[in-house]
Amino acid sequence: MPSVIYWCDDLNVPVLSKDLGAKRCSSLSVARITKPGDVRPAFPADVEITRRAVINEFGSGELAKLLIPDDEVILLNKIPGYADQADEVIVRVE
Repeated sequence: MPSVIYWCDDLNVPVLSKDLGAKRCSSLSVARITKPGDVRPAFPADVEITRRAVINEFGSGELAKLLIPDDEVILLNKIPGYADQADEVIVRVE
């Protein structure tokens, strides 16, 4: 995976190739990701785990739903060097 992923601003989805995205999207943003760039989609269980982490840290279910919405593409990227699992969460590039 590249260390840069493009995001289609029109459709709010990740695009792996700038050339392909340029053909279908009027505007692309860059989603910078931590190397080595082991990005994967967040599955329903991942979404719930991430929301629980937000609730545990900030005490707000509303904030968890706002940051990790149901109806958007969410990507997770492994962060190297941690004993426990640690993921960078990529949602809504603006």
